[in-house]
Amino acid sequence: MFSEFIKLHFLRSIRSVSISRNLLGSVFVGLFAFIIFVYIIGLALSMKVVIEKVFESDDPINYINANLFNLFVLEFMYRFFLQKVPTFDLAGFLHLPVNRSRIVHYLLIRSIFSPFSIIFLILFTPFALSEVASVHGIVSSLAWLTSIVVCSWIIHWLVLFFKTRYGDSLLSVLVIFSIGILNVVMGYYDWMNPGIILEPVFAMSLKSNWIPLVLFTISLFTYYQLFKYYLKNAYLEELTHTSSSTYVNGSIGFLSKFGLIGEMANLEWKLILRHKKSRSYLFISMLFLFYGVIFYGNPTYAEDPASPYMYIFVATFVTGVFMIQYGQLFLSWNSASFDFYMSRSNGLASLIRGKYLLFVSISFVSFLLTVPYVYYGYDILITHAALFLFNIGVTIHLVINLALWKPKPMDLDKGSFFNYEGIGIAQYLMIIPMVVIPYSIYLPFNFMFSHQVGLAALGIVGTFGIIFNEKLTQIAVNRLVRNRYIVSTSFRQEL
Repeated sequence: MFSEFIKLHFLRSIRSVSISRNLLGSVFVGLFAFIIFVYIIGLALSMKVVIEKVFESDDPINYINANLFNLFVLEFMYRFFLQKVPTFDLAGFLHLPVNRSRIVHYLLIRSIFSPFSIIFLILFTPFALSEVASVHGIVSSLAWLTSIVVCSWIIHWLVLFFKTRYGDSLLSVLVIFSIGILNVVMGYYDWMNPGIILEPVFAMSLKSNWIPLVLFTISLFTYYQLFKYYLKNAYLEELTHTSSSTYVNGSIGFLSKFGLIGEMANLEWKLILRHKKSRSYLFISMLFLFYGVIFYGNPTYAEDPASPYMYIFVATFVTGVFMIQYGQLFLSWNSASFDFYMSRSNGLASLIRGKYLLFVSISFVSFLLTVPYVYYGYDILITHAALFLFNIGVTIHLVINLALWKPKPMDLDKGSFFNYEGIGIAQYLMIIPMVVIPYSIYLPFNFMFSHQVGLAALGIVGTFGIIFNEKLTQIAVNRLVRNRYIVSTSFRQEL
């Protein structure tokens, strides 16, 4: 029966109407994955040297045992955000005359055969066979390696349950990142090394070969509990439910004061909260608010004479990351309903102006949330203010106009990670003018006068952009109206 499932999966893949359209994205993802695995193999082969030279540990084996917990936390995080849950494929099997338990077993077992499941195997196999085997023997080294791999399987089952049960809601994302940040903070400030939780287990696996059996039993138990949960809820309305219903009626009250444009902005906000991919962009933007901590709180950057130039780049993203990320797919978000806007009087103009209003509102909130960076100095706050004005006066119009170049259709219910629907050449090239133009204004004034004058120039240019936003927005509206039939035809393509 499993062979039939595998055959169906293969046939569906090669017969997909979107296989040729997604070929470029698949090649890009494959190349990226290949590069990542090359780095992993390089780290695996040089792990002992890295631990001894970089982390200054004389006992690499004990060092790894003491930090495996941190690696498992990291694994939980990247699996949560990157790994696809098998319930997405459930709809293709429920109508078949096959026992549901077999379907669930197949989906769960197939899910473990992924690149994520072999990362730890690749990473630790060279170290286990060379270093651990030379000290504790080949049998103990294999027991140690097996214990690590089985723990990775346990993480896999836990992630599937957590992600299926709680989805990618704001609460679940905050919980995941809170655990990760707490883990890093405890280790950084030497409050406690969370690795002591699992260190005895892996130390014991070097002496007692039954430890892998215990961990394997725990893995089977976790799998069985997940299997029971999936089997009990093996219905589309159960396992594929999302928290969208809790977001549908969400709106930003003050936007309604702007008339039709405000209603369009509110409609766009509801779209963001309702769909998985747009929510993912919103969550990522929230995380980027902490981007400045890496630079502002680092003494190395603070003492570097070139730090003001770096702060321009940081401030651009901290105050405008949502506008830049979400705006890259400016029209693709509305590809399914573009004909509706096109058939209404001033529909396209209201769509663009509504998005502009929403981008400005979210950028303003982002700027307010970054005000606490004043702790690192008033220069940081002034830099953020100047780049905020520049973003909503200039960058926002760059984003809109560049995103109007050959937009592509997109399925909003798919996740954002490793999903390249809606992305074309414009999205890859868009970052260049966003980075170059602020520096092209700042650097001449900085060299001729001072850093403060350069920031003032950015703020003044941004202010003029705000004053003339109606005319600048009208340029994008006219361009979209001229190309509306080309865009509409492109959006009617089947994904």
